[in-house]
Amino acid sequence: MVPHCATATGLLSTTGPEIARVLLHMANLFPADPEAVLDTLEVESEQQLRRRIRTGSYRPVFDRTALLERARVADPVPQVYRALVAHYDQWVTRNGPSRGGVMATYTSAGSRASALF
Repeated sequence: MVPHCATATGLLSTTGPEIARVLLHMANLFPADPEAVLDTLEVESEQQLRRRIRTGSYRPVFDRTALLERARVADPVPQVYRALVAHYDQWVTRNGPSRGGVMATYTSAGSRASALF
């Protein structure tokens, strides 16, 4: 993963706007439509995608949620929060509130955070 290599060698800080910008860019490379993401990665659900990442079938770079979370931790600015909330809203819309799982939890918290900005 590019950010890991750059931070491990000291070329890029693990916090701050530079790494957050790289992570946001990587997250933006994913299709906007959650169905397109699942189709492209040939999985049926977000849970199956996460399972494949955990087992090593896919690299962590395929976890858009994790990329956005890392960006938020690296540089908690309004732009990052908005990207994170938009991501969760897309996945909850796809899964429905009762099937949203983790995403539904984050959306309710994220919506409150986005209201601050």
